[in-house]
Amino acid sequence: MDNFLIPIKTGLLLFPFLALIITAPLALRQYHRYGAITWVRVLVIYSFVYYMMTAYFMVILPLPDPDTVEWTRWQSHVRVVPMNNILAYVGQYGAPHTRSELGDFLKSFTFLQLAFNVLLTVPFGVYMRYYFKRTWYQTLVLSFLLSLFYECTQITGLYWIYPAPYRTFDVDDLICNSLGGLLGFILAPAFVFFLPKREELDEESAKKSRDVSMFRRLWAESVDMLIVSGVVFGIHILQKLTGREEGLLDFGDVYLLAGAFILFSWLCTVAKKGRTPGKMICHIRVAGRDGRSAGFWRLSLRYLLLALELLGIPALSEWAFRYGKTVAESQSRIGGEMLQIIALLSLAIPAVFLVKLLLKLFGRKTQFLYERLSGTWNVSTYAVGIHTRI
Repeated sequence: MDNFLIPIKTGLLLFPFLALIITAPLALRQYHRYGAITWVRVLVIYSFVYYMMTAYFMVILPLPDPDTVEWTRWQSHVRVVPMNNILAYVGQYGAPHTRSELGDFLKSFTFLQLAFNVLLTVPFGVYMRYYFKRTWYQTLVLSFLLSLFYECTQITGLYWIYPAPYRTFDVDDLICNSLGGLLGFILAPAFVFFLPKREELDEESAKKSRDVSMFRRLWAESVDMLIVSGVVFGIHILQKLTGREEGLLDFGDVYLLAGAFILFSWLCTVAKKGRTPGKMICHIRVAGRDGRSAGFWRLSLRYLLLALELLGIPALSEWAFRYGKTVAESQSRIGGEMLQIIALLSLAIPAVFLVKLLLKLFGRKTQFLYERLSGTWNVSTYAVGIHTRI
């Protein structure tokens, strides 16, 4: 029983970390391909990833101590005779004829091993038919290739980590895994009758793609920020390598990163008619009130207001606070304290911006003040000819 529980437990422990790793590329792929994310689709994909990970662990776990694996020729770990395990059982106990003998066979390790190898790929066949829309023969071939990957993993001693194979390459496993995938394809309608059809998921995504949600915008902005951070970090490293400490870009400077991000967004939207790399991936562009190109001046006003809200006011507040402290210490204490209070109150403006951002994550209206003042909108480019104001 431990041979089955250990892989499942390992999968449960590692899946949260794997889910975090694949969340970003999965979200970007969903927005790029479908224009929206449906949670049912996400759950199906995550469940498929968890299944593939657990199945793989069932093939390789439990791992033996490397010191206990002695070098042997790999040919001694290969069985190429079909149904050799059943033939060995029949040779030792004879073919089952009575109900008792049949019961003994069904409880034997020989049968349970074959049954497990069939069941191992049944979910694979279900996913192939339901979500990936494969035909029965494509599912059969893919199941065979998956099984071949498992067997190669075993015969190579976990890709030559071990000095010799610690499990056997068995042609019976190839046969059973392939049949399991085909069986899953046949039984798929019974397993997924309570789930929406793949076509319904695509239709729901198409409807949602007309709206530009805040989550969609944040993923687009994340791609742009990643590009900007990479460029700033590259310049920072290059300056250090060349010994140019004077005027060195500080990668940890929030103002520098935010300013570079706003400048990058402005240049891209002006040059690419309202699109940045992140917006292109997520099928978004910045447009005017009529859904057409916003134009140079509207885009310039948009990012000037954004810079003022996110950079100008906090920078001015920081200066005023420091200056007020100096005034309070050297000249007028009351005047300096008043200046500090005003500076602290002005910091409420970017704080309000962040609060509105959190509120808009779960709302329908995602337009900010700087967008309303500049007369610019985020519109979806996924559906041709459809531009919905948000």
